[in-house]
Amino acid sequence: MHDTLNYMKCDPVHRKYHHNQMTFGMLYAYTENFVLPISHDEVVHGKKSILDRMPGDAWQKFANLRAYYGFMWAHPGKKLLFMGCEFAQGREWNFDTSLDWHLLEGLDNWHNGVQRLVRDLNHCYRQQAPLYERDYRPDGFRMAGGRRSRQLGVRLRALRFAGQ
Repeated sequence: MHDTLNYMKCDPVHRKYHHNQMTFGMLYAYTENFVLPISHDEVVHGKKSILDRMPGDAWQKFANLRAYYGFMWAHPGKKLLFMGCEFAQGREWNFDTSLDWHLLEGLDNWHNGVQRLVRDLNHCYRQQAPLYERDYRPDGFRMAGGRRSRQLGVRLRALRFAGQ
């Protein structure tokens, strides 16, 4: 996930030069069973929160984060978000303080939206077997456009498996 986070830090205008950071993981995705973690190592020691790594103003940061989570849930492998990532905590994690739960106060704000998105992605993941059944088999995933495409193709998970 480190390469993909570096891609997401790029201004969208310049991302076309870095598509390999999003597709590189597919070269070895089927060599072992994968967990796609955003671990505590990604949100401590001056690395910033996941939200703060996204480019742009607040609206763009949240939009980029939502797009990234969509990518992550469509990618083969099991998913893992570290504390606070599920609602887009705006600061690095600190073991001396609690999470910023106050960001979820009120019924409708951007942090609530990210939390709902993660909930909805989890529901979709559980209900759509093609998103997990063949996580570790090349025939359970295909990428439109290929790895060398100038445009990053939409990653597709087969909705129907051959012979089923």
